[in-house]
Amino acid sequence: QTHYQLIEYGVSNILGIQLLHRHFMLAETEQLVGTNGTFIPWGTANIAFVSAGKVFPSAWAFKEGGAYPFEFQYSQKSVDPFPVLHTAGFLLAFYSALHEAGLLDILGVGLIDVDAAATIECTIGRANIVVPRPDNDTSPVVPTFWVAQVDGARVKAVCTQVCGYDTKTGTRHVDSRHDK
Repeated sequence: QTHYQLIEYGVSNILGIQLLHRHFMLAETEQLVGTNGTFIPWGTANIAFVSAGKVFPSAWAFKEGGAYPFEFQYSQKSVDPFPVLHTAGFLLAFYSALHEAGLLDILGVGLIDVDAAATIECTIGRANIVVPRPDNDTSPVVPTFWVAQVDGARVKAVCTQVCGYDTKTGTRHVDSRHDK
């Protein structure tokens, strides 16, 4: 039902549904910030200085009391790319759908990268790297991001991003030493 909320509130062209998952632990003084397909921890004390205010939320989780950002993007533009997230109607409807389905700790929303094709995430050390997924890739993966699409009279969720999965170690990422 969550993907219907994206269509109903007119945000399906900018937001997708994201599986809440961790690539590595962050200190309380760090935020995960992405630029050019690579997400790394940035010290919160230095973000304003380093980015000149050009870091904005790009993924949100929902908990009792509302939505909170957990991933961020750096952009050359200092524009809020998503003013509609502040729309109370969408936030309440999406929160309610997640709550009713028991998915508050499992799913959130994230900005769609309109320039990206299907992608795969892999973690190397404390860097989460997002790259295009080859069409012929048959490696085991975990789906992590879906976009809502209207297909005739039907709305469907289409997976556009996955995380690599190592069947030998049972880990979701290339290097799990920091995921403790």
